Amino acid sequence: MWATRPPSRSPPSSSPFIVWNLSEKSYDAELLDGKVVSISAPGHASVFLDDLLELVESLSSWLGADPRNLACVHDLTGGRTCVVLATFLV
Repeated sequence: MWATRPPSRSPPSSSPFIVWNLSEKSYDAELLDGKVVSISAPGHASVFLDDLLELVESLSSWLGADPRNLACVHDLTGGRTCVVLATFLV
């Protein structure tokens, strides 16, 4: 959503969030204070297994570092997000 209509102000740099972007569309990371991790998979394919494991470790590390940390996992169709979050929860 922000890629097409930027917010009126950027989130403060102290905001404890990171966006994991699994879509082929890139974000203007400056709008999100540079807190974007992009992992691209071509077409509508799922995330590669090596990338999936790295993603889950990254999410776990980030969320475990501070109980206030927030994670946003996004792709254009929702399928990759579901796979990543289901793997994380298992």
